[in-house]
Amino acid sequence: MGRFGFYDDEDEDVGHIETDNFSVEEAPHPIPFSTQLTPSWSHSTVDPSSDELKKQQYAVELMLIKHDEFDLIPRQQCYPPSSHYWDPSTTSVSSMLDYEMQHREEKDDFDGIMQLLQIQRVPEPQHHVHVQNEIGQKLITLSDAVANENKKLEQWTESYKAKLRKQHSEAFSELRGKIKTDHAIAKKIIQTEKEEEQQQADDARREQEALDEAQRKEDEDKERIRRDTEEKQAAKVRQKTEQKEEVERQLAEKYAFVTRGKRLVDDLVKARDYIQPFDTCKAVSKRRMAMKRLCRGRVNTISADVGKIQSVSREIVEAIKSEKDEDKKMKDLIDSGNPEVISEMTRGHEYFIDLLASSMMVRIQAEGFNGPRGDGFPLAGFLAAVASEIPEFVPILEGHIYTVCPLAIPFVASLDKNADEDKLMESLGMVKNKEGAYESFERFLQRTEGIISIMANVISSHPSNHELFGGHKGAMQWLNHFVDLLPPSPEQLPLFAACVLDAFLTGSGHMLANLYADRFKQHITDTFPDILKRLDEGAIGAPSAHRLKETLKTGFEGFRT
Repeated sequence: MGRFGFYDDEDEDVGHIETDNFSVEEAPHPIPFSTQLTPSWSHSTVDPSSDELKKQQYAVELMLIKHDEFDLIPRQQCYPPSSHYWDPSTTSVSSMLDYEMQHREEKDDFDGIMQLLQIQRVPEPQHHVHVQNEIGQKLITLSDAVANENKKLEQWTESYKAKLRKQHSEAFSELRGKIKTDHAIAKKIIQTEKEEEQQQADDARREQEALDEAQRKEDEDKERIRRDTEEKQAAKVRQKTEQKEEVERQLAEKYAFVTRGKRLVDDLVKARDYIQPFDTCKAVSKRRMAMKRLCRGRVNTISADVGKIQSVSREIVEAIKSEKDEDKKMKDLIDSGNPEVISEMTRGHEYFIDLLASSMMVRIQAEGFNGPRGDGFPLAGFLAAVASEIPEFVPILEGHIYTVCPLAIPFVASLDKNADEDKLMESLGMVKNKEGAYESFERFLQRTEGIISIMANVISSHPSNHELFGGHKGAMQWLNHFVDLLPPSPEQLPLFAACVLDAFLTGSGHMLANLYADRFKQHITDTFPDILKRLDEGAIGAPSAHRLKETLKTGFEGFRT
């Protein structure tokens, strides 16, 4: 079909060009109708290919494009119709109509011809009136045809638009359904992916929880093992510590008497340092003389008479208490600001106690003192009576005895095997004479025998509530400690064993057999026979060994009667 033809077939495919959106900016008519045309080519020769002719062709082309709104077929390059080359001023109307009728089948530019007819203003001859009427009739027919074609075009356009709307609606519905389906599928896929991700996350979480639980159990097991190990180690350490503490406690308890004896010796040194100024103070010389007369005079009058022992002990106790009151008066005078009283004058009470204990030590260590043969009991009764009234006397007297005789604790210092004789003598408590030489073993044994006998006599004396050397209950304790101190069987016993044990049993054996019969009988039957076999019966030890055997010869019943 030609460029300006119409489409009778509504189903013909017209491509995808939307006619409603096709628009071309309307350009002004290249030849305004109000302008009187005077063709230039009537006066001069114009080349058909000149610029002026091209402009006219371009104007007509714009006009055709403008009126071709519904032409949906893509543009094709073609030559302008023959009418473009006509001169309206010279071409007759009949010629143009004839040309139009001949080329109508080609759908040439009818509007262009009509425009040329309008432009042409050449007066028509009278003999053409009938032609004009014919032309008018043809124009009416042509106009009706154009109207019909326009109507068909409008119908086709509406039909095509309806078809497009239907297609668009169907496509939209189909697309919407597809989108909906795709959305549902995508949603399901997303849901599935989420579920898979959640499942994977849950699996990972459960796996991690399982790993964490396994790690936790492993850590708990390790911690439990570590704690159990630590507890076991701590229990072992605690057990060892407790065992060590128990051993130390037992040793401390077992050797508490040794610790106490050493402390009393140290305290005695401090006490004597404290009272030493009183011994040299001239202001209290009369008080010192009165104390010495009592200690060296009245005490020496003690005999086996019980009444004498009691009267002397009461006199000494009252004197000690009086000195205590005098010390208090001196302290009050010092506090009141009396310049004539000094602190040394306030120590008479302690001085008197030490003086009495020192006097007793001199007496019991004298060569003529024979405690095992009865010299110790009257003096022991006096000391027990004073100790029951003056508690401060107990540690002072015990300190003096333990200082010169550690076997009275009982205690023997441990010495190295390579220790010399002087170290051995010092450990036993052997004293030096004025020349600086140690006493002989005979003298040492005699002095030790006297000290142990007075101690045993004091322990067995009345009143029974006195605390000197532990009182009555201290007797069995001392005997057990002394037996433990001896070397185990079958080693030979040291030289002092016989004299110390004989002196103690002679002084307290009777009391032990009556108050602690069972435990003392066990020593008589088990301990002492073994000791008798291991005694040192050399030249020095033979006398003591003989006396001990004689003491034990009568057995348990001999001590009870």
